[in-house]
Amino acid sequence: ITLAITAVGYTSAPILRSGAQVGDSIYLSGIPGYSAAGHAALILGKSEKKFERAIRSFQAPDVDYEKGKLLWSANSLCDISDGLSTQAEQMAVASSVKFQLDLDQISADGEFQLLDLLAKECGISVWQWIVAGGEDHLYLATGKDLPGINVGTVIVGSGVEFVGLAELPKKFEHF
Repeated sequence: ITLAITAVGYTSAPILRSGAQVGDSIYLSGIPGYSAAGHAALILGKSEKKFERAIRSFQAPDVDYEKGKLLWSANSLCDISDGLSTQAEQMAVASSVKFQLDLDQISADGEFQLLDLLAKECGISVWQWIVAGGEDHLYLATGKDLPGINVGTVIVGSGVEFVGLAELPKKFEHF
């Protein structure tokens, strides 16, 4: 069964993927990867309490619309349900800039510690989940002094660079 919904509306000031500007900071509304962790936990038969959040993220994803409302002053904005690397690439291309994301800034966030622990227990790179996992209903935004986790900078160039990552993990695929 496939269920598709289309919403039609109007806004006088949309925040597009194409609005990123050189000098903007890059923000995430949370640490991605928990949905991919939940999927891995179910496949590997991990049912311990520490996996509850991850499994819930996979089975019943939730969108924090209140966090989204706080991003009204962003220069560019996108959800990352198709994976951080995919959506960041789309925004960088649309804006004709380069997104430079710093793994140290991501790993400094408190949400990272649990995800890293789960990845080690599953024998999977935490960066596979964070960079290339999908179905995380979080926001990726660029601008100045936005809420969320500051994870990088928009610079001159094209594409996406993950500082501290030698090789890009396999990207998220729906099927």
